[in-house]
Amino acid sequence: MYKLLIVDDEDLIRKGIRVIIEKLGLSISRYFEAEDGLKAIDIALNSKPDIIITDIRMPYLSGLEFIKRLRQVDADVRIIILSGYNDFEYAREAIKIGVSDYLLKPVMQDELKKVLNKTLSELREVPRSGYGTKPRRLLYNNLSD
Repeated sequence: MYKLLIVDDEDLIRKGIRVIIEKLGLSISRYFEAEDGLKAIDIALNSKPDIIITDIRMPYLSGLEFIKRLRQVDADVRIIILSGYNDFEYAREAIKIGVSDYLLKPVMQDELKKVLNKTLSELREVPRSGYGTKPRRLLYNNLSD
């Protein structure tokens, strides 16, 4: 069974995504939620999710900056961006930082299921190596940038 972190500044979106995924009956046993990138870092470090679904534009720390920082300690967590912005620059940056998939809001249940099934299949084929040993403080450096 796998763990999933949902990161979005809109409570309704986070809860809605969780309800949809729970109804799909996938092999996800634990769910975590964060309303911004800063809280997501703390939750990711403590809960060590296998999959993260994140928005891009959020207060305090954007989804892209959150991913860049998290990649310093976990290179192989699967990350899916769920964004309301169909912006090529966001997509290009997401590819550079190793995002598994990029979905647009509003996402259809079938599309989300397809992406999650693909991601879960990848996790079964190539188990995660886990979190690295870099100090946690590295993730919090230069947050005012």
